[in-house]
Amino acid sequence: MTDEHLFRHIFEINPVAMLVVDPDTEAVLEANAALGELYGMTRETIVGIPYYKLTGDLDRGLEPALYGVPAGTRVVTPADHRRADGSLLDLEIVATPIEYQGVQALLCAMRPAGKPAAGPGLPAAPASASGLVRGFTGEVGGLLNNLRGYADELMVQIAALHGDPVGARELGDQIRRGDLLLRQLRVLDGDDEAIPELFDLNEVIATADVLLTPVLRPEIELVLEPGQGELNLYADRTQVEMALACLVSSSVNAMPDGGKLVIRAGALSAELAWFGVEDEGAPIRPDSLALVFEPFQEPSLLGRRTGLELAAFKHILDEIGGRVEVSSGAYRGVSVLVMVPRAA
Repeated sequence: MTDEHLFRHIFEINPVAMLVVDPDTEAVLEANAALGELYGMTRETIVGIPYYKLTGDLDRGLEPALYGVPAGTRVVTPADHRRADGSLLDLEIVATPIEYQGVQALLCAMRPAGKPAAGPGLPAAPASASGLVRGFTGEVGGLLNNLRGYADELMVQIAALHGDPVGARELGDQIRRGDLLLRQLRVLDGDDEAIPELFDLNEVIATADVLLTPVLRPEIELVLEPGQGELNLYADRTQVEMALACLVSSSVNAMPDGGKLVIRAGALSAELAWFGVEDEGAPIRPDSLALVFEPFQEPSLLGRRTGLELAAFKHILDEIGGRVEVSSGAYRGVSVLVMVPRAA
C-alpha cells in the first residue's frame, strides 16, 4: 500500500471527524464520514463548500489560529460551528499542515469540546475557567503563529538589504517569549502531559544559554555552573527546562537595569540533585516570601517578579516531586534552590 493509499485508508476509517481545507481559498478539499455525521450532513455536500458554511457565519471563515501554521507543527484552537440543523457545535480543532494534491493545505481533526451544545433559542453552557484559558491560548497562539511567519520573512528581506536583521531577530525573541507565557498558562491549567525520560541535569544547565535566549537581555550577564559528572533524572525534560525558564524569566524581570544571573547544579546525595538560580534583582519583602508562588500576585510585592511565572514553576516542580527554598537579600538579590529526585 502506497503512502497516499495508506493516508486515504486511515482518513476514511478514522472515527475522529477530519477535513482538509485550503487556507488560501478556505475551500474544504476533503472530508471523512465522521465529519459528515458530526455536522449532520453528507460528506459529498461538505467537500467543495467554503469553510464559513461550517461556522454558520458569512463574515467568519477560518479561525485566526489556523493561518500560517509552520510546517512540521500543529496548532490547537477552540471553535464554535453550526450543525445542519442550526444547533451550536463547540469544537477543539487540531490542525497540521500537509501537502494535498499539490496544495499546501491543513489537515484538521474536529473534536467536540465536551460540553453540551446549545440548540436554537437555548442558552449556551457557561464557560469554565479552563475553557477560557484554552480559548485565550488558542487565539493568542494563532496570533503568534502569524507574527512568526512575518518575522521570518522580515529576517530574509532585512538581511538582503542590510545584512543584519537585528530588529527581526528581536521580534522573533519576543514571539518565543509569548510562546513561553502561553505555555505557563497551559501548565497552570494542567493541559501539558508529562513524558518522562532519562537525561542529565548538568547537560540542561550547560546548554541553558540556548534555551533561555528568548527571555534574556543583552545587559544580563548569564553564568552557567553545571556540577561534576552526571546528574541523571527520570522526568519530563521539557518540564524541567520549562521550570528553569520560568525562574530565569522572573529574575530577568527583577533586573530592569541588568546584572548577573547565575545558574548552578550539583548533587546533594545519592537520591537528590539540585539546581539553583541566583539574581541581583530587587529583593522580595520578608512578609511576601510566603506568597511567592501564588499566581497573579502584584509584581511590586515580589521585587518586580511575576506570580504567573513563579506559579507555573511551582506547578511543574510539584509534578516531578521536587522541593524549593527561596531566600532574599535585604537590599538586592534572590536565590532559589530547587531539589529534585535523581534517577535510581
